[in-house]
Amino acid sequence: IFKSKMSMTPRDAFFKKCRDVRIEESAGEVSSEIVTVYPPGIPILIPGEAITPEIRDYLIQISKLGATIDGLPVDDNSLISVIK
Repeated sequence: IFKSKMSMTPRDAFFKKCRDVRIEESAGEVSSEIVTVYPPGIPILIPGEAITPEIRDYLIQISKLGATIDGLPVDDNSLISVIK
């Protein structure tokens, strides 16, 4: 279980400009997308939520294990979209 911190409302995040960064460099950034890991299909991040070191590490680890991660901009799970 991750402790989440909303940096802005999902609505505000939706209308902000975003950029893609490497997942390894994403801690401290704010997600611009809904990021869901399958299985189990539960969102890990929603727009406006801060990316913590724990969430970053989880995404890296689960990607190495071959899980499907929906909401990332490229299929190789190397980038994540964040608020500019």
